[in-house]
Amino acid sequence: MDTARRIEDDLRHAPVLEAVADAVERLLSASDWRPAAAAALERLGSAAGASRAYLIENHIDERGMLVGSTQHAWSSTVGGRPPSDVEDERAWQGALKRWAGLHAMGSVVVADVANLPDDERVELESRGVCSVAEYPILTGAAWWGVIGFEDHERDRSWRNELEALRTIASVIGAVVARDRATEEHRRTERRWQQVIEHIPAITYTDLVVAPGQVRMGFVSPQIQTVLGYEPQRFLEDPKLWLSLVHPDDLARLEASGVLEPSDTSAFDEIYRMRAADGSYRWLHDTSTPVVNGHGEFDHFLGFAIDVTERMQAQEFVRQAEERYRLLVERTPVITYTEDIAEVYEPEATVSYVSPQITAILGYDARDWQEPGFWM
Repeated sequence: MDTARRIEDDLRHAPVLEAVADAVERLLSASDWRPAAAAALERLGSAAGASRAYLIENHIDERGMLVGSTQHAWSSTVGGRPPSDVEDERAWQGALKRWAGLHAMGSVVVADVANLPDDERVELESRGVCSVAEYPILTGAAWWGVIGFEDHERDRSWRNELEALRTIASVIGAVVARDRATEEHRRTERRWQQVIEHIPAITYTDLVVAPGQVRMGFVSPQIQTVLGYEPQRFLEDPKLWLSLVHPDDLARLEASGVLEPSDTSAFDEIYRMRAADGSYRWLHDTSTPVVNGHGEFDHFLGFAIDVTERMQAQEFVRQAEERYRLLVERTPVITYTEDIAEVYEPEATVSYVSPQITAILGYDARDWQEPGFWM
């Protein structure tokens, strides 16, 4: 008798196992798991002989209360009509508050409705439910929602169907967690991209691909604003960057050894690069070695700032100072400067005196910078 019952159970359970295998394949391979979940519910519910199969996702409503929204539901037809299965939202703080506590701890709810506490029994009987099996869906330690079966005709143990619910709940939880991680990764990339595109610098990474070989792994769009070249050109041609460096600056950098691929120390140099219009732009280029999780060198992260205006201003000042120096030194007068705060002090110091003082008075210009010498 026991053997016959086991064979009967196995035969009845075989369609459920096939439905579970099909559902797992659909959920894991689909780019969007939700349509796959709807198809899986239909096949699972039918294979289990349930009156209704459903998937509920939790969220916080406008009142700040935890509620469950029915995302997908399948219903069989009994006597030519579907059972009463309308449950768009479930208030977890209502009659099924106890269930919420169990599910949040990862526990399943299996019950004949007639044996439930009064508030729970009334809630389910109002929808014609006789028996229920409900499994929580967890994403890590967080309770995401539930998947369940209902029978609207009879009481039942749901013995074989529980394993099916557990498997599908685990797969959905894993898929949801995977999608969340993927979306978070995308958001992080978008935020990083926005930061990169808005800072006033060319951001790049240099990868050492082989001994003596370096190529760019990334360069930000600012390269086109500064130099007029599309970023993709630098990624496709590893030699392009150095080919644009001013010959004098390239010779200086090569002589210093800072361009050696084997040198993984920080880089901090100012040099000129030829823009697409033929002009030269000054760049202040700094790059830092980045290590991986094992403490090994992985790549360089660099920032190059256009300092052309600053360098031009410095050159203007240098030329102005040179012109002023020549003017002072060629004018047939003695030019000097003295700290205004010390003009009336007996030990006042001359901070500068032009070379003409030697021709006129015979003393070296440095002598006049000694305190009290003038007096």
